[in-house]
Amino acid sequence: MNDRGQPEPYDPPRDLAGNKGKIDLDDDPLPRRMNFQAIAGLVAGPVIAGPLGIVLSAMALKQINAHPDIYFGRGAAIAGIVVGSFATLWQALWLWALIAS
Repeated sequence: MNDRGQPEPYDPPRDLAGNKGKIDLDDDPLPRRMNFQAIAGLVAGPVIAGPLGIVLSAMALKQINAHPDIYFGRGAAIAGIVVGSFATLWQALWLWALIAS
């Protein structure tokens, strides 16, 4: 604001302390993102193949544990392992029943 209480044409950005000037972007963390492999493993387990879902979800869980500041989706990765395990069991039983008949 200028002396008359009117806004200036360009008001420089302020940092968290209220100081005008440059904002230090190194202190701002990048937003975390959902791990795509966790979702792919969760979907691939029952739809395509159970073992593929298990492998993708295990890889996603390893990435999430290694870089928790970058990725989230631990629950989806664990769910993908569980669903992939049940899908693998179901597919094995179905194949055994098909061969036995």
